[in-house]
Amino acid sequence: MSPEHTRALANEEAQAYLQDVQSLRATHLEARRRLLLAAAVPGLHGRLRVAYLSGTGFQSFTTTAHFIVGVLEAHRPETVDASCYAFLPDDGSEIRRRIGRACGMHEAAAWSHAEVAARLNDAMVHVLVDLTGLTLGPRLHLLAAHPTPVQVHWHGYPGTLGSAASGPQADGRQGGG
Repeated sequence: MSPEHTRALANEEAQAYLQDVQSLRATHLEARRRLLLAAAVPGLHGRLRVAYLSGTGFQSFTTTAHFIVGVLEAHRPETVDASCYAFLPDDGSEIRRRIGRACGMHEAAAWSHAEVAARLNDAMVHVLVDLTGLTLGPRLHLLAAHPTPVQVHWHGYPGTLGSAASGPQADGRQGGG
């Protein structure tokens, strides 16, 4: 394949990515307005809604599953509504069952970026925690669309994603930095 052909393919992929992201972002502006309104109205605050994304589906072969289970079990249900979105099928392991008991588990392997974003919006998630980064099963189109008001990258990928559109890491550095 010639360098010109490679560049043309890369440009096509970049344009498709930008179209996907623009479409997803436009869809989620109304959900952000609803969240801001709910935060501004006394008595409507409720619990903090946090969603965790895992490209590896919280399966037992990952260190992420073994690490995150304790974090999820430590959430106080009266103040935090935790949900998990798994992008690989349930492996039937004990660690996966513990994670499922600690949060609302969503089997998202077959869902498109738009479906996941719509479900996050419908649930009015405040904080999206990406546990995958650029490892197995990344959902970069979804993350670049910013379907929630706050999103961070934590644990599963220790570095920057190389894109300012992806948001900050849990340590406060920008995703592109």
